[in-house]
Amino acid sequence: DFYFREFPELRGLRFNEVQCRLYRAVAVGYERRDPETGEAQVLMNPDPDSVLTEHDSLLVLANNSDNYFV
Repeated sequence: DFYFREFPELRGLRFNEVQCRLYRAVAVGYERRDPETGEAQVLMNPDPDSVLTEHDSLLVLANNSDNYFV
């Protein structure tokens, strides 16, 4: 299943670094919200050097919603 989840401890890291820090899940993208408009854009398979910000929720593939962690 696919899940969106915020990980404050991963903010400021590049996407390729984030993938190495997840257990029991695979990062496949993220949702980025515009803080002014609230509009969201989902980025699948983003550039490995893109950096997660405070406005991002990670999109992961996992067995269930409470079985994965950093």
